Amino acid sequence: GVEVELELDDDLEVPAGVELQLLRIIQEALSNVRKHSGADEAAVTVRREGDRIVAAVRDDGVGFDPQLRRSSSGPRFGLAIMRERAEGVGGTMQLVSSAGRGTVVAVELPLTESVRGVS
Repeated sequence: GVEVELELDDDLEVPAGVELQLLRIIQEALSNVRKHSGADEAAVTVRREGDRIVAAVRDDGVGFDPQLRRSSSGPRFGLAIMRERAEGVGGTMQLVSSAGRGTVVAVELPLTESVRGVS
């Protein structure tokens, strides 16, 4: 029920290990949009910036305060796994969200393969 727009640079060439982690991060972020956000729309962008891949999943959902961990919300394993996947290939992940303003999961990954045991 969520309409998703995809924007990709035309000629992206990403090392296989980095590509796999990027795919899994995007899958998890979209799964979170579907399960938790109440969003009508989401957008996925993937582009090259110099020697890095920059990707983001944005939604227009209810958002949340990442600093608050209510006991009813349970652990946030998905967010930790996305961050671990990004760091496992030498990248970073950022989460930006606030109540009523949607959520953005953004990653920057290197265009060189240096996978550190994340599968």
